[in-house]
Amino acid sequence: MLNLTQTRIRASEELPFDTAATNSTVGCILVQGSSVGTVKPGTGASGELFVGVSLSQPLSLTNYPRVESLTVNASNQITLSRTPLGSTLRLIDSSNANTVQTAGTPASNANQYSISGTTVTLNSATQGHAILATYQYSPTTLEARTLQGDVQPGGAASLTIGTVGVIRAGTVYTTEYDTTVDWTAANPAIKCGSSARFTIGGSGASVPNAQVIQAPSTSDALLGVAFAA
Repeated sequence: MLNLTQTRIRASEELPFDTAATNSTVGCILVQGSSVGTVKPGTGASGELFVGVSLSQPLSLTNYPRVESLTVNASNQITLSRTPLGSTLRLIDSSNANTVQTAGTPASNANQYSISGTTVTLNSATQGHAILATYQYSPTTLEARTLQGDVQPGGAASLTIGTVGVIRAGTVYTTEYDTTVDWTAANPAIKCGSSARFTIGGSGASVPNAQVIQAPSTSDALLGVAFAA
């Protein structure tokens, strides 16, 4: 999903969608398709060529980012407001030089955590510490409707004719990003990751002339990226 009130489009066009690919999510990275002139969602694999960011084809909203600042209680735990989708959770100990917490066995290892549902257990040394949690979750139907609105009856026209809007250059504020990387890093190498999401590093297609305009935060969980083809 894109926040279109913040997004600024400098160049865009409608391109044929690869018939062998799955429909794209608005705000995801599109790469060159399997046939000439087509596009498809990126996979994060090497050899893919960045084309732009998906602008149309509004599908059901299946994921949304969230950033929370929580305090570790006397039981060495924090409770997230929502259940994170698999492998999307990143925990930072804001009270200890922004140390990254990794999944493991917190009872016997510092800077490790375990999770069950929305309950995260950390090492006892983190009691009273502020933990910054970033993750993707699955919004309810009501939340998705509030965030995105209703999809057109019968679906978007682009789905019928097999095309997709592509932002070639501009500034986008998107939900489609890797929540496990540090978006506050200086001059990150922004690339296409798995599920066609923006990420840092890896072997996926590079986003040309890309700059982080807004890192996700508790006040706005969307990622802002400026890029030029």
